[in-house]
Amino acid sequence: MPHRNEPGSDFYKGLVQVAAGFYHYRRHNRAGALIKWRDGVEYLRPHLPEREGVELGPLVDAVERVRERVESAEDWPEVEAPRLELKQS
Repeated sequence: MPHRNEPGSDFYKGLVQVAAGFYHYRRHNRAGALIKWRDGVEYLRPHLPEREGVELGPLVDAVERVRERVESAEDWPEVEAPRLELKQS
């Protein structure tokens, strides 16, 4: 991970946490997924709206919608991981 010990490393941590949340969810670990999604979004928020060409607003919104859906569901809803959107130049 580039810039691991620099202040901007939270951007990378956020992306990894969000991805890890979907990994946990696929392995039927609801609690782990919810924690990873929550933490990932919190790491990404200071970098809104965009960082290194990645549009973070749509990603954060999509993860929040998935997290809310999973939290409120009694069953195991099918969820799809959002794709990163690149900033148009």
